[in-house]
Amino acid sequence: MKNVFLLLAILFFAGCVQQGFVHDGISVSRVGDSFSITVNGTNIYLEPSGIPAGAPVADYIFLSYDDCDRESMLRITDENTTIVGTYECVRSMQGRIYSMGQAEYLSFGNGIVKVSSVPVERGEGDKGNGYYISAGNRTLYFIPDTNSVPLIKQGIDVAFLPEPGSAALLKPKVVVPTMGSSDVFSKALDGSGIQVKAI
Repeated sequence: MKNVFLLLAILFFAGCVQQGFVHDGISVSRVGDSFSITVNGTNIYLEPSGIPAGAPVADYIFLSYDDCDRESMLRITDENTTIVGTYECVRSMQGRIYSMGQAEYLSFGNGIVKVSSVPVERGEGDKGNGYYISAGNRTLYFIPDTNSVPLIKQGIDVAFLPEPGSAALLKPKVVVPTMGSSDVFSKALDGSGIQVKAI
């Protein structure tokens, strides 16, 4: 009976993980409603939400707004997890916690992971952070919402963006749509050399 429950738990978790892709050493997948990225052995979650029990533990978690999903974070944290987010989101948390305002910079692990916050906004006046993350020699860029105008950054390997205009502006090697249809991205970016990967 115990083995049956274990099998059911594995199948449930597998159903919550969507097949992703690997690009130049960057592994990207969906876990629950979140993006999970592995770069040079470092496990990163962007805006964790809907995370199932048994999900891989994060080395770094990046949160955009004050109304972060704390329950999901508890499922992917241990004493070594670094959590970065807005002050209101992280202020009552324990462990390796860092609050970032808009357009700030942090460095971890003797410069192995570097992050710049990017001002984002949703609705009217709900301000938060997107992130430009460098892990080793790979770079990620995350903008969650369409209201936001991304800051120009160079040499982006994989960008998580809400609309194709931002991708055309930033020129990442790969873009992952965070909102809308991948067909819209593909049509808008046709001939640009930017790969569109929907997960």
